Parts: sequence; C-alpha cells; structure tokens
Amino acid sequence: MFETPLILYIGIYLISTLTVVVFLFLIEKFEGDWLGKGITFGLINWALMIPWFEFYLPYNVMHEPLSLVFLESVLWLGTLVSVAIIYSFIIFKEFR
Repeated sequence: MFETPLILYIGIYLISTLTVVVFLFLIEKFEGDWLGKGITFGLINWALMIPWFEFYLPYNVMHEPLSLVFLESVLWLGTLVSVAIIYSFIIFKEFR
C-alpha cells in the first residue's frame, strides 16, 4: 500500500460496490420499511464478517486484550449498521 496507494482505493471501491450489489439482491427479501431493511442488512453484514475478523487478526495474531476486541466489535456494528441504513435510505428515496 505504501508504494502503490491506488490499490487501497481500488479495493475499497470494489468491496463497497460488491456490498451494494448484495444489498440490492437481498433488499426485497427483508421485511419492513427502508430503516428496518437497512438495520437488517447491517446486522447480517456484521455477523458474517466481524466476529471472524476480530477473532482471527486482533485477538489471535496481534494478541489484543479481549475487552478491546469486544469494543472494536461494537464499533464495527455501529459503523456497518449506519452504512447499511444510508444505503437503504438512498435506494428507497432516490430510486423507488
């Protein structure tokens, strides 16, 4: 990343695009209004990614204390749910 920082930007763009594509694929399967759908997708996104990541890298490889791993997990939960709510708001208010 230090020598070619463009790789980071391309990776973030591709991962974000993939997340939106998955959200668009699943959005009709969730119940509720745009807020409920956003919260649901954020929780699913968190459950599929963060427990594994936090256990593997910060706890197992970097030997962070368990209390810090839990704090990071909670912060990730807030971040992923917030982003999913924003996705949902944009899709329902602008494109429907």
